[in-house]
Amino acid sequence: IPEGVTVIPEECFTSSKIKVLKLPSSIVTIGEGAFLTAQIEILEIPDGVKSISDECFAMSNIKSLKIPSEIETIGAYAFQFANINTPIYIKNILSIEHDAFLGFQGMIYTDNKESKDKFIEAGLNTKHVVDLSSREECFKALKNKTFKEIRQLESDFGREIWDKDYLNTIEQGVFTKDRNISFDFKYFDMTLLEAHKLKKAILDDSKKSMIDNSTPQSNISGKSMFNQDNLKLLYGTDNNKQPIISKPKTPR
Repeated sequence: IPEGVTVIPEECFTSSKIKVLKLPSSIVTIGEGAFLTAQIEILEIPDGVKSISDECFAMSNIKSLKIPSEIETIGAYAFQFANINTPIYIKNILSIEHDAFLGFQGMIYTDNKESKDKFIEAGLNTKHVVDLSSREECFKALKNKTFKEIRQLESDFGREIWDKDYLNTIEQGVFTKDRNISFDFKYFDMTLLEAHKLKKAILDDSKKSMIDNSTPQSNISGKSMFNQDNLKLLYGTDNNKQPIISKPKTPR
């Protein structure tokens, strides 16, 4: 669709099976039911659109949908029974009409509890919406995602989701009593839950070492934090899992 077009008419792409639909940046209005029951593989709504019309994506099946995070209003039945494979990020929704998300299959991320409540009132299942201002909710939503996947979400959303320095201590190496041993951590391939378990194991070992051996707080004991018991916290007894650390580098 060429630049200069500003309106997508009502029911324009109803039941469409177009693989990739590229809308021009000049679009500002999308008519009611424009993508009703559509089965488009890739669709991106331009930033000029501030409102999702009634029944816009109702009963659609879209593999990849990106809509502006600055969307302000969503019409009635807009996403009713829609199946969207990619997560949708909407910063701060102002209003949502009734049953807009009834039966919606997908994930909505938003910036505050007020917006989350509006999505739920519009029929969205509580398990399908995440308030990014809540660290607890973020952890539950992201715990089975790798750091590589989390960083990709951050790139898609245009904002930080999880601390960049969450594994900073591990990345910088592990201190024993009198030397630093560097480990090659492939932490990008670790899930957030695996990282949490490993970090807890390191902190627990550190505290135990301080109590038992009066180790200075600036040091972290390396004696037992990577033993088999701690690694089982990450991988259980599944021998098919690859280790997340390499052999220690030889100190100079």
